[in-house]
Amino acid sequence: MTPLVSYLANFNWLVAETSWPKEKQAALFYKGLIEELKDILAQIDPQPTDCQDLINLVLRLDHRLAERKGTRKKTEKYSWRVHENRESRTQKERTPEPMEIGTIRRPLTKDEKDLRRKNGQCLYCGRKGHFDKECPIKPKNKQGPVQKIAANAQAESEN
Repeated sequence: MTPLVSYLANFNWLVAETSWPKEKQAALFYKGLIEELKDILAQIDPQPTDCQDLINLVLRLDHRLAERKGTRKKTEKYSWRVHENRESRTQKERTPEPMEIGTIRRPLTKDEKDLRRKNGQCLYCGRKGHFDKECPIKPKNKQGPVQKIAANAQAESEN
């Protein structure tokens, strides 16, 4: 039994046991809904004023949400992980995976460089035991702007 079905059973029991006016029942039903359903209902215009119409609509929406959550759970294990920032990755001693989103490196500040040097950490990955020139995760074929210009000039002179 889903939470909505349980809520609906309790609501129907209360309606039968009390003398709530028919025109107030939809508002009272709405008041007890979870926020996620209320957010979706806020986007629907016009909203049903009859309690039974509102109940039918909410049951359909709840069913769609459940289907979507089931689909999302199946695909979550295949989605890419995004990391908060560079420091959190290095603190966890974790290396980026190929094509991992969120691994764009930003230049270290002077304070960050000084702290890493003081602690004997690599300036590239933040791990101890090596320096940035010997870093095992640093790409080996990366060329800086000067090297790119020199390589382009050499390639043009050979043609």
